Amino acid sequence: MNYTIKSAVKTKDRPSQYGTFTDYMLIVTNEQNEEKAAELSQKQSTPAPVIGSTIIGTIEESPYGPKFKKERPAFAGAGVAPRDPETQRYIMRQNALTASINRGICKAQELCKFAKDKKEVQKILDQELSGKHLIQVAGLLAKFSEGRINVALTPDEVIQVMGFDVEPVENKLQDAPQAPTSDVTVLDGLDAPPIIL
Repeated sequence: MNYTIKSAVKTKDRPSQYGTFTDYMLIVTNEQNEEKAAELSQKQSTPAPVIGSTIIGTIEESPYGPKFKKERPAFAGAGVAPRDPETQRYIMRQNALTASINRGICKAQELCKFAKDKKEVQKILDQELSGKHLIQVAGLLAKFSEGRINVALTPDEVIQVMGFDVEPVENKLQDAPQAPTSDVTVLDGLDAPPIIL
C-alpha cells in the first residue's frame, strides 16, 4: 500500500548482527487520508525518510507497537539488464572464441596421443592451435550461434559462408568412421543437426 510521510523522527541507532540500524517514528497517511503511526527500522546507510514522499509497504502489529515494513522491490532474476544488440554480438563472439580455443586444445591433445615424434606433435599444435585456425572456427561457431548456419558444412559451403578454404575433413581423419549420410544425426534420442569442425 502507498503511504505519504507526514512526519519522520529519528528515535535511535542500534547495532545488530547485520550492521547498525536506525529507527524512525513515522506518521503516515494512506490513500483514504487516514493517519497512522508506526516505527520504521532500516540500515543506517539507507537514506532517511523524507516528509511528503511516498513510501510503499504495510503496517504490522508487533509486541512493541506498530511496525512499518517496506515493500521490497520485485526480484528481476539475476539482476541482468537487457543488452543492446552490439553487446550481445560481442558476448557471442567472445563465447565462440573461448569454445574454439577449448575445442582446439582438446583436439590437439587427442591427436598428440597418436603422434610418432616431437616434430609431428609440433605440426599438430601449429595446425590446431594457430591463431588463424582458432579464429576461423570461432567465426563458424558465432555464425551457428546467430542462427546463420545450422547444418554440417562442406568445404565449399565454408568458403561461401566464411570466405576461406579449409582442408577437407576426410584428410584430417583418415581412419575415422564414415559420417552419416543423412542430414540429421540422432543423439540420445533427440534429432540434432551434425556440426563438423
